[in-house]
Amino acid sequence: MSLQAMPTEIIDRIVSFVGSDSIMQLCHSLPELKHIYRCIYNVALAFPEFYCEGPEKLWPEFQFPCEIGYYSNKLLDIPVRHFYTIYSLTSLVSRYGGSATFSWGDEYDLVNIMPLLPKKVCITNAYDAERSKCNEAMFADLYMLKTCKFSCIQMLFLPFDHSFNTWAGLPESKKPLENLKTLLMDLNICGLSFWGAIPHFFEECVLPYMRNLTELHICDPHSMASVEGMQKAGKLSDTDYFCPHRAKRRAGSLRSAPIGGNGLEM
Repeated sequence: MSLQAMPTEIIDRIVSFVGSDSIMQLCHSLPELKHIYRCIYNVALAFPEFYCEGPEKLWPEFQFPCEIGYYSNKLLDIPVRHFYTIYSLTSLVSRYGGSATFSWGDEYDLVNIMPLLPKKVCITNAYDAERSKCNEAMFADLYMLKTCKFSCIQMLFLPFDHSFNTWAGLPESKKPLENLKTLLMDLNICGLSFWGAIPHFFEECVLPYMRNLTELHICDPHSMASVEGMQKAGKLSDTDYFCPHRAKRRAGSLRSAPIGGNGLEM
């Protein structure tokens, strides 16, 4: 049986496994997939500087257009005339099991793109140094994430650092911390990334209860001892760990990853 003669259900299944290096060729081969090609092309045409390297930022992981630069990854303002163009592609990405990546720095970023998001997302960091210290603001942002009702947050970058431990030790922080714990447990988060050491509160009260967590990215090697302890205790037995200072091993143990502009990248 030729590819053209296969049922639509089988073709859809095949598309869900096709990466950026082959999707355009497949669309040219099958007339019923030309709409995918047109959607990819239209978005690349709307933001030519960001998508100049081809479909690798468009399929199957759609990266929302952002400022180009090693130290800058803030979302670009998307003109209203391009909303439907992006939505046409992200709806296809969602249909075929893909995801969207965006850098999130404030509430406006999320409000602006919320109608365009697929069911699965990866959220990286665009917080400035001053905002990263404002833990209460981060809580408000996480509550907004909950309203989106994603089927899966594949990776969430949390900009908490050592200052979080000091803040978490204050008496007035007890209730916000409990709210944070409940919130992170309610969100279907499969991966977490920290730019520094994992705060003690997360080690003791959050991570062991995140049953859907499968990936943990850590930029600070000093956090690895406590993570290894949790693994030995069976609290994170199904989670892969990534640290740039350790050797690569199989699932359930430590694996290395290069450090990129947004922290650890796979």
